[in-house]
Amino acid sequence: TRQDNSLGVRIAVADTGPGVPEDMQDLIFEKFRQGDSSHTRAHSGTGLGLAICRELAELLNSELSFVSEPGRGATFFVDVPQHHQPPQPKSLMGA
Repeated sequence: TRQDNSLGVRIAVADTGPGVPEDMQDLIFEKFRQGDSSHTRAHSGTGLGLAICRELAELLNSELSFVSEPGRGATFFVDVPQHHQPPQPKSLMGA
């Protein structure tokens, strides 16, 4: 169910990874940010995945959120409203 009990769809993705440290929780949706940016980190990646998810959620007029327990994993949620209005296409001709 969606957080506010309104009609729509809630998509949840859970993992059992390292979780998101508290000091990184406000930053992880920024491009090139990772919970562990050290050279000895156990997991690789570019730090773009959650930034791309955030942009896709915005295009769908949706909310992206998560809950995390450091050392035990995280669950990410996308709440898509029932009445999605896609953005109007922009003219390539400048008219």
